Amino acid sequence: MIRVEHLSIHDHKETILEDVSFELASKGFVSFCAEEKASRAMAKLLGAQCYPKYGSVYFQDNPLNKVAITKGILRNTFVQGLFGDFQLLMNQSVYENATLGFAYPKADVEQLLSEWHLIDKKRVAVEDLEFEDQAAVVIVRCLLRRCQMIVYDVYSSPFSQKERIQLYQLLKKCSQQLLVVVCGDFEANAFADHILECRKAYLVSPAGGRYGADGCAARGAGRSGKMESRTGSGDAEIPRRCGVCGKPL
Repeated sequence: MIRVEHLSIHDHKETILEDVSFELASKGFVSFCAEEKASRAMAKLLGAQCYPKYGSVYFQDNPLNKVAITKGILRNTFVQGLFGDFQLLMNQSVYENATLGFAYPKADVEQLLSEWHLIDKKRVAVEDLEFEDQAAVVIVRCLLRRCQMIVYDVYSSPFSQKERIQLYQLLKKCSQQLLVVVCGDFEANAFADHILECRKAYLVSPAGGRYGADGCAARGAGRSGKMESRTGSGDAEIPRRCGVCGKPL
């Protein structure tokens, strides 16, 4: 569903990502862990906010290029990005926030509100909801647009650890029917079906290989074709890290 090929991102003399390649399937929860600049860059790319200068990104064989960005083709029909505070209209109702003025069939809207336990609150102002319900409103909004992927940029949001955990619980439910990618939080690993980890600009986890059809595949290689390590030796073993806190095991 998502294919990233030989992606490299440079900021002046700094290398943000180097020769990163991976594939993601159509469903599941994926955690992308990296330094802040790399995480934010990946979130913007997968959220179809920008296109790569070096390397390629494909959404079901549709290239992420200047035309796709300018016309908003992928962003409007394929992927929904969760950035900042989700742009909730706090003094508007749950129903109004979910639809944002679009004329969705009422039955479709109410069915999703029921599935996410919001139907009894559809006329309640969002500012009067707990965070978990506010996050559920945003997810209903994404599902009404029939998106196939949700990308969450952790570094752009103001939420606390507790609020992020609540959000991940909701996104985990979402991942049963579409692809969810969280960029920038080791705590998301506890909810993830698959984890992609970058260090020093290189993809190091998983170290090659492929998952099944319902998972993802990842490859991380330097220009020499070997996995890069902290020491620069292509054959060096990559130390394992805790999936929750990110500390070396």
